Amino acid sequence: MRATVIVLALVGAAFSPLSTVSGAVISYRDSTHTVINATLLKVDAVQSGAFSEPLTDSLSNFNIPDNTGPARWACSYVRQAVDAPNINGTQITIAKDSTSQPFSCGELVYNKPAQYGIYSVDMISTNVRGHITGFFLIVNGVSEIDVELTGLNSTVVWLNVWKGSKQNPRKIPLGFDASLGFHTYQIEWRKDFIAWSVDGKQILKRSDIKTADPTKNSYRLALNSWTQAADEDLWAGQFKWPGKPIHSQFRNLRYTP
Repeated sequence: MRATVIVLALVGAAFSPLSTVSGAVISYRDSTHTVINATLLKVDAVQSGAFSEPLTDSLSNFNIPDNTGPARWACSYVRQAVDAPNINGTQITIAKDSTSQPFSCGELVYNKPAQYGIYSVDMISTNVRGHITGFFLIVNGVSEIDVELTGLNSTVVWLNVWKGSKQNPRKIPLGFDASLGFHTYQIEWRKDFIAWSVDGKQILKRSDIKTADPTKNSYRLALNSWTQAADEDLWAGQFKWPGKPIHSQFRNLRYTP
């Protein structure tokens, strides 16, 4: 992230610098996700029961965007970036397969709107500058709850809540390198609070930001891997091709009401 305010074409707004838990002043990227347009979805189709998606043998319950993504990115989502699942989970690959951007990236979007509850997934990120591995709940332009791992510093996690165009990021040390193996990242989303946990240990709880009502807004649950074009040294940094494809890995996506 740059230390100056960034003008963001997608939402037509510029954001003021924000503070991390350590007090450092930063500016932060806008909502980066191109999840299916929520205005086209019926809210009455909200997921009502627990589910478990091992991501080891089938992606039939997910939508995979193709040839989409903001122009300011260094990549665009392509379907082939999401590798076929295997016993180790599902990989999303950063490569050079885009026809519109220098690099290709990918996203998995669960095919039913989300509601309050506990969401978790096992992830492996990378330590490649400018690369982001994400797990999030979103209504485009309305509300978003994020877990993001950046390659600039793979020993921290960024936790963010968006309310409209205003974001509220926090940078939390992990105590391990997220690029070296699977760890479980969890979002507990309730009407009155959001709590994030890693490997079963709560690392942040917030009740100061009111999220949009999921019975009136079609939230989506998504996993993604993408590359940052801007040179934002306090967040992800600017992506440069490392000479070979790189991968984020996901398995055991779960939800309980």
